[in-house]
Amino acid sequence: MDHLPHRKRTTERLFGMETGIVPHGSGPDDMRAAAHGALMGTHVRVGQEDNVTERPGVLHKSNAEQIRKVRRILRESAIPEATPAEARARLGLPTP
Repeated sequence: MDHLPHRKRTTERLFGMETGIVPHGSGPDDMRAAAHGALMGTHVRVGQEDNVTERPGVLHKSNAEQIRKVRRILRESAIPEATPAEARARLGLPTP
């Protein structure tokens, strides 16, 4: 997370302000990285494919649990969240 402000500024300088970056932490740092990034205006990504533990000795129960947690953090910080359709559009994915 120490490098996140530099990474964000450099990405925007090199590729433009519309370029999205996604900070990513491993294990217990995942939610911290998501929260710090969201406060700075980055995208957020969570999921068990990368992080199975919430903190040492405590496993995440599901991806849905991680999504509920990050949504709570975003809402409590008054940070708008994308709908699933908006996220798919940003990523260029087809709608189901």
